[in-house]
Amino acid sequence: MASYLALAESKRYLRVGHASDDVLIQSLIDGLEQWVTSKFSIGFSSVAQTDTLDGGGTNLRPYRQPVTSITSITDLVTDEAESSDLYALRAGSEIVRDDGSRWVRGRGRWSVVYVGGYTTVPASLKNVLLSLLYRAYNNRGGVDSESSEGYSVNWQALMSSDMMAQISDQSGMIF
Repeated sequence: MASYLALAESKRYLRVGHASDDVLIQSLIDGLEQWVTSKFSIGFSSVAQTDTLDGGGTNLRPYRQPVTSITSITDLVTDEAESSDLYALRAGSEIVRDDGSRWVRGRGRWSVVYVGGYTTVPASLKNVLLSLLYRAYNNRGGVDSESSEGYSVNWQALMSSDMMAQISDQSGMIF
């Protein structure tokens, strides 16, 4: 997987000036990007992909987001390709029919060939990734919460609240 958080950039953000943690930091970067990719269907590299999707709704949503182009859509029951004049890509994530009608119902009915994923990660998403990396680096060792002198922090709550909302906004998914 192509990394969109460079080690040098990440070390500057973490204020790490030595090389002794390079392997750890790179491992955290790789794990974070894999986790975000699987959790939010965000692609960290732009690739051609084919998905088999269910019909019946007003949109088809390919798995790898964002979708940058659609090569073809084929009805697997009739083996007929849809004319590109009949559908459009909306908000980089959903394919809708121009006339607003539903896609013909059927489990695994539609084959969508497309290009999905980022060619360049938006600055706002990169900032969220760096913030999550900072939290992971400074909270390593399996500690879920800390307290001192009457103050406490729950790292799991932090991971599941503000950062999740920001990533959800970036990926177009709502949780």
